[in-house]
Amino acid sequence: MKKTLAILSALCAAAGALAQVPAKITLKNNPEQTLAGEIRWQASGNQYAFSYRIPSSPNPVSKTYSPADIIKMEIQPPANFRAVSDQIRGANPESAIPALNKWVTDYKMLEWDGIAAAEIAKIHKKSKKWDEIVKLGDKVVAENPGAAVTSVFAPLYWEALLQSGKSSSRLEKWVDDAIATASGSIAAAALNIRGDMLRADKKLKEALVDGYLRVALMYTKEGETNAEALYKAAEVFSELGQSSYAEKMRAQLNNAHRSSPWTRKLLGGS
Repeated sequence: MKKTLAILSALCAAAGALAQVPAKITLKNNPEQTLAGEIRWQASGNQYAFSYRIPSSPNPVSKTYSPADIIKMEIQPPANFRAVSDQIRGANPESAIPALNKWVTDYKMLEWDGIAAAEIAKIHKKSKKWDEIVKLGDKVVAENPGAAVTSVFAPLYWEALLQSGKSSSRLEKWVDDAIATASGSIAAAALNIRGDMLRADKKLKEALVDGYLRVALMYTKEGETNAEALYKAAEVFSELGQSSYAEKMRAQLNNAHRSSPWTRKLLGGS
C-alpha cells in the first residue's frame, strides 16, 4: 500500500511539474556569456531550473538560479505560436483561448505567460467581459506579483479593475510603481489609468497634470496610448470650460494619429 501511494504521489508531482522550454540566459556573474538550454520556473523555491550542455560532458548540466541571478532571458516562442496567432486574427478569436490559457500555465514566469494573458484580455475586452479579465489577472498576479506592474498584461488588468468597479489602493500602488519603474509603453498606460482614476474622483486638473498631459507631451511615440491621452485630455479640458486647450488636443490627435480608433471616435465614428 505504501509503495502504491508513493508511486501515485510521484505521478501527481510529475503531472504538476512545468515542462522545460528552450531559452537563452545571461547571468549577472558572467555577463559576457550567453547560455542556451532549457528552463522552467520552480514555484516551491522561487527559482529557475536551467539545464544546458557543455562540449566536455555527454550529460546536460542542471542548475538553479534566482531571478536576481539572471540579467537577460530570451524565451523561444511556443511551438504552436503561428497557429494560435492565426486563430487570434481570424473570425473566431475565442477559439484561441484554450491554447493561450495553456501558455499562461506552461510559461509561468517566462514572459509568454504575460503575453498570453494579454491576448486573452484583448479578446474579452471586445465583448466587455471585464470580470473575466479580472479573474484571469487575479490568477496571474497570485503566481507572479510582478505581472501587475511590468508585464504587457498589466494595463489590461488595470482597466478591467476600473471598469468592473474594483479599483483599490492595491491598484493605485501598482500604477504608481509602473510609472516609476516600467518600460515606456507600460508607464504611459499607467499614467492614463491614473488620469482615469483621478477623473472618476472629480479631480479634473489632477487628471490632466498627473495623467493625460504627461502622456500627451512626453510619450508621443506610444501610438494608441498617446492617442487615448490626447482624446481624454480634450474631454477634460472641455469639462473645465477651457475650449481652446481642448481644441489643441483634438487637433494634435487628428494630425498625429489619423488612423487611430480614438481619432475616429473624435470625428463621430465608432
